[in-house]
Amino acid sequence: MDMRPSFLTLVVLFVFISGCLDRSGPDDDSDKLESYTVNKTGGTLTFFGGDVTLLVRPWSLTNDSTISISMFDAGDSDGSIIAGRAVELGPDGLEFGYPATLSIRYDDGDVEPSNEPDLALYTLMDGSWRLVLGSSCDIANNTVSGGISHFSKYAPGFKVKAEERIWHPIGLAEQDILDIATNPDKDGLILAAAADGIYRSVDNGKTWTKNDKISACSRICIAPSNGDVAYAITDLGLARSGDSGRSWTPTNLPLAGIGGNTIGVSDKDPNLIYACFNIMGDHRNSSMWRSDSGGASWTHIADDLIWFEPFSLSDDPYHSEIIVVIEPDPENDDIVYIGVWGNGVWKTVDGGMNWEKLHGKPGFQGDFNEALFIDQKGSVWTGSGKGLIVSDDKGESWVWHGLYGIFIHDIIIDHRNSDNVIVASEKNGIVISQDRGMTFDDSWRLQEPRIGFNKVLCLASDHSDPLTIYAGTYEGVYARTI
Repeated sequence: MDMRPSFLTLVVLFVFISGCLDRSGPDDDSDKLESYTVNKTGGTLTFFGGDVTLLVRPWSLTNDSTISISMFDAGDSDGSIIAGRAVELGPDGLEFGYPATLSIRYDDGDVEPSNEPDLALYTLMDGSWRLVLGSSCDIANNTVSGGISHFSKYAPGFKVKAEERIWHPIGLAEQDILDIATNPDKDGLILAAAADGIYRSVDNGKTWTKNDKISACSRICIAPSNGDVAYAITDLGLARSGDSGRSWTPTNLPLAGIGGNTIGVSDKDPNLIYACFNIMGDHRNSSMWRSDSGGASWTHIADDLIWFEPFSLSDDPYHSEIIVVIEPDPENDDIVYIGVWGNGVWKTVDGGMNWEKLHGKPGFQGDFNEALFIDQKGSVWTGSGKGLIVSDDKGESWVWHGLYGIFIHDIIIDHRNSDNVIVASEKNGIVISQDRGMTFDDSWRLQEPRIGFNKVLCLASDHSDPLTIYAGTYEGVYARTI
């Protein structure tokens, strides 16, 4: 019997072997996707022969999870990302309770030795590559590493445009900036409340125009649902603008002129306003009001601050219990949170007729709460001298997120990525977390030598680019990007 293979058999065998060897070809990416299962106790996952590793901390996942990583060519659109070394983690929506450490190896041939110290980990956000704060380069092992809290696209890249990632002044250098508001509808528009009035910019702070009819302003805000409507507490009382801050008209608030303290505007209705006015040194003469008509008429929803529990220093004229911040719930106009200087955080669910003290809820810390923010997930953030705390259940329970022992002046959350938490504090300057408060990077301190760390009063984010942050200080407005 002739045992030699037939010509047809050889052809079939050649095609089979060629197909096996061709897995790395440009038209077949099957070897560029790997998946592994990790359980709740965590561990280190190694992908692509060690080119990518993922260290998962114990108990950072609530369930056993299958994690996949695919490699793709990121291109070189902005001159910073190393082409061909980008990875995408899946599945979408999986988040770590504690940051995981992602490491990506790069080739020596892709980087000039003199440039290696400038390598770091980048993530793709809103169509552009952004630095993962705290990431670093291990030159000896040709890897970049950084902490991540959720799955996205990541790549090693060069730290370019460093001048944009430090604080730089953008105007009003001689002014005390008490509040800042940005416009959700009009790119480039900023309103600033200053000790001598209201300033307006339409070019992201390059130039400013002062309103000639207002000589003092302590608070300012733009209605989230209508960028043409703005409110401000001024020497004329509570004033309203219907043209994005060009002109202002006093409202009919009965107590206008006594020295207003704070305001809050509904996220859904530009005509629904909450306002509180205080007389320092006499907490019994502080009042809270609500208007459903853009300030044309008002309802007195709280008779002075006597309705709060007595504060041990209430007889001291410099330690009155005053409302310093009002934060309406974005989804329900009748739910409002207020921060009370000396008495924690309070909440109403009926538009201000009745109030509940949240100070005694599990996990709550702090008395002097002058910062409140509700992010797109519905979580309530607040800060005091005891640090930063957050509630994911409308204030029923709270979790501490660090920064103990400093006074927190303001909090903002990136409105497109709630992992980015930015805090203005008294002792640490401005700090940012990219993992929802698990860890903070304090390199955000203002570098201008005349600015003390305790002189940052307010923060705002650029709605056209959520990663540009504005800071109001005693010496003007500063800006930087994440």
